[in-house]
Amino acid sequence: MTLPELGDIWILDSSAAINFKSIPIDRQWEVGERLLTLVSQGLLKFPAPVHHELTDPGLIQHPDLPGAWAARAWQMMGSNPSPTPEAIRDVLRSHPELVDGDARFEADPYVVALALEHARNGYSVTVIADDSNLRTACEDFAIPTMTSVEIAGIVARA
Repeated sequence: MTLPELGDIWILDSSAAINFKSIPIDRQWEVGERLLTLVSQGLLKFPAPVHHELTDPGLIQHPDLPGAWAARAWQMMGSNPSPTPEAIRDVLRSHPELVDGDARFEADPYVVALALEHARNGYSVTVIADDSNLRTACEDFAIPTMTSVEIAGIVARA
């Protein structure tokens, strides 16, 4: 399954993964499996901090669909897609609000930086996120975004 209208690479944020729980229960498994197919094809990625937010026992608030799906997807990726420190610095220089001083852990800068790095390397990238600050940062770097609801609808039709 490929969905070329969404670009070469999709980068998933934990906000969208958590909101996959809003998909009707009878469709969640199907959408999750289709997203795993995209992971296995190298089209859907997420950085280690997203994996950490979704699966770490000290942080986990969503142990069902998001956590179980992220653990499986992480294994399928086979490598850790990490942005360079330079890309992270560029993102934080422009959008320091992506780091919440009260949060124990923050993945948003890594999501934007990973997308930015892929875009700089000539890929067409779409970030899947429901967090408005993250979406604004992506837009400032000319990286398109989609919400969990939008992507679930597209994947379900594929």
